[in-house]
Amino acid sequence: MKRLVNEKSKKISVIIPTYNDTHRLRCCLACLARQTLPQHEFEVLVVNNSHTPIALEKKCANVKVLNETKPGSYAARNAGIREAEGYILAFTDSDCQPNSNWLAAGFRAIQSLEVERIAGAVNVYSESRIKSPTECYEEYFAFNQEANAKLGCSVTANLFVLATTFSSYGLFDDSALSGEDIRWNDGASRNGSTIAYCKDAIVLHPARKNFREFLKKRRRVLSGKLRAEPTYKISFFRALMPPISAIQTVSRGSNILSRDAMYAVGVAYMLKIFNAVYLAKLRYLGNTGTRS
Repeated sequence: MKRLVNEKSKKISVIIPTYNDTHRLRCCLACLARQTLPQHEFEVLVVNNSHTPIALEKKCANVKVLNETKPGSYAARNAGIREAEGYILAFTDSDCQPNSNWLAAGFRAIQSLEVERIAGAVNVYSESRIKSPTECYEEYFAFNQEANAKLGCSVTANLFVLATTFSSYGLFDDSALSGEDIRWNDGASRNGSTIAYCKDAIVLHPARKNFREFLKKRRRVLSGKLRAEPTYKISFFRALMPPISAIQTVSRGSNILSRDAMYAVGVAYMLKIFNAVYLAKLRYLGNTGTRS
């Protein structure tokens, strides 16, 4: 890859889609205000995907609020991409908390590794004193970005992309409500775009506390998966089998008989069955995925 040339006014544009999440957005922006990368070298584009205005009492000079009325985080991200002044685009979510070295580490990695994309680490944390079953599950299984990068993919909770990459491979499919980050990255990789993992570019992501939040996300993921792959199927027979791979994963890192490990495996088993049932429902009733 040719040496990066800064033809734009900023090194990095941070793009954050948000939907009725002002409290956690403020926490995210506070983290961005503490970056080791000088503030004048990056901009923050907050894209409001709600009809409710965002109320920010204090806003740094490098923070700009945009509005995107088309529903969906990918439509919001595309709005941010179109307005971005940076030659590197850094994606995260309003419920994430980037560490102070996030932008500097991502910037160094995309230059030193000479790749077009960087998948940064997403560390899951619990906001509860006593973790719920779904929080236990997510701490074990959510956001394996190192594995994603090896497969040519990344989630947009922590993704750095050269702006020119979107010129080459197009924007996100803004009709998708979930899973488009994996599909877009996979397509870019298949067409020759390079990606690497950076363990030092870290954002924190809260684990989902309850089954309602957890299953809402799963519904969106399955709807997006079926939309991208209309022939996608899950065997009911396999869904009823014990989650052997989950048991193996949990047993590598902790006592399989611990409370957290047993909850994680239990949720993994429930999730296998839910996935098969909900996918069958989508096929029978039609795939009408929504954000709710």
